Amino acid sequence: MPQPEALLLADWTDIIGYLVVIVFVVLRYVLTELGGGEKPKPKPAGNRPAPPPKPGAPREADLRSEVDEFLRRAKGLPPKEPEPAVEPIMLDDADQPARKIAAPLEPSPYHGDTVSEHVAQHVRPLAESQLAEQAAHLGEEVGLADEKLEARLKAKFEHRLGTLRRREEEPEPEVDPLAATLGGEQIAAMLANPEGVRNAIILNEILQRPTDRW
Repeated sequence: MPQPEALLLADWTDIIGYLVVIVFVVLRYVLTELGGGEKPKPKPAGNRPAPPPKPGAPREADLRSEVDEFLRRAKGLPPKEPEPAVEPIMLDDADQPARKIAAPLEPSPYHGDTVSEHVAQHVRPLAESQLAEQAAHLGEEVGLADEKLEARLKAKFEHRLGTLRRREEEPEPEVDPLAATLGGEQIAAMLANPEGVRNAIILNEILQRPTDRW
C-alpha cells in the first residue's frame, strides 16, 4: 500500500510538469507573436480578395502536438504514432454525373441586322407611299383650286363685258341743246314775249344744224 507522502510527491510532480508545459506554451506563443511583427492594418470594406490562410493555424497545431507529446513523455506513455496520410479519392469519368449539353443557339432571323435596321426596312416604304399619296392629293386640290379661280375670273370678266355691251347698245337720251345751254328760268322768260320766242327759234336752229336738209 503506497504511503501518503509518496502520493503527495507524485501529485506535485504532475503539477510541476503541467506548469512547465504551460510556461513552455506561453513562451512559444509570445516568441511567435513577437517574431511575426506588427499585424497589418485592416483594409477598408469593399470588393477585396479573400484573405490568405493564417500562418498561425499550422503553428498552433504544431504547438498542440508538441504539448501532447511532452505530456505523454512526462506520464511515461509511448509516443503517438503519426497518422497515415489520406490519399485523395480519384473519381472515374464514368462515376461523374453527366453534364448537360447546352443547346446550340438558333441564328437570328434578321441575319445579323439590328432591330432598328429591320424596323427601318419596313417603315421606310410605308412612309414613302404615304408621302406619295399625300402629294397626289395635294396636287389634285391645287388643280381644283386653279380651276375654281379660273372659272370665277372668267365669270367676272364675262359679267363686266356684258355690262359694257349693254351700255353701248342702249341709246343715249336726247338732250335739248337749248335746255342744256340755257337754264329753266331763262327759257321761261324768253318764251314770255314774241321777241323771245323768235330768238329761241333762231338759237335752236343754230344749235341743231339741219344736216339732213343740206
